[in-house]
Order: sequence, then structure tokens, then C-alpha cells
Amino acid sequence: MHAGMVLVALAFGYVRLAVAPRQRQIPIGLVVQDTRSNVEANSIDAPLWATYRTGIDDVVRRGAVVVVLPAKIAPLTPAQAESMHDALDRFAEGKKIYLLVGSLSLLRVTRKIVHGC
Repeated sequence: MHAGMVLVALAFGYVRLAVAPRQRQIPIGLVVQDTRSNVEANSIDAPLWATYRTGIDDVVRRGAVVVVLPAKIAPLTPAQAESMHDALDRFAEGKKIYLLVGSLSLLRVTRKIVHGC
């Protein structure tokens, strides 16, 4: 009797999962670069950001629509952070991706980029 109930429960679960509607999936890419803690990267043209751009290109080529970069990429002043935000926003817009960056200690949301701590 108990074995029959277990089989019915398992069959019900199997059927329920098999006919469940599929949810839309959003491909996400993570790009990480090991660096020393005081790396100079206050310009989008800095070598570190060139490495990140290459990594972003790679995950986008593999289908990522949302790209996540780690927090604390490089120390930036508020003015540098604002300038970097604008440059990354243009970059994300050009790639048609959403770019999430945690390094700029600003909380600012625009169409294509989210920065925060």
C-alpha cells in the first residue's frame, strides 16, 4: 500500500514537471580578472579595462545578454566613477547588453547599465 502511494506521488511529480510551462531564460556571463589591489584603471582605455572588454566580447559571443563584472575592480574617485559609468554605458549600448558593475560605489540605474556597491 505504501509503495503504491509513493509510486503515485512520484508519477504525479514527474508529470507535473514534464508539462510545466518553460520559463524564458536570460543568458548571463561573468567576467573576472585577477589583479593586484591598487591597479590603475581610471580610464576605459586602461589595460585592465581592455582585458575586461575582451572578456565581455567573449561571453557576448557565447550568447550572454546580461554581463556581470565583479565589485572592486579598481579604486576610483567620484569624478572618475562618473566618467567610467558613461564610458561603460556607451560600451554596453553598443553591444546591446545589460552590464552590471559593482565597482563604482554609485547606485545609478540607466537603460543598459547598473552600478552599485
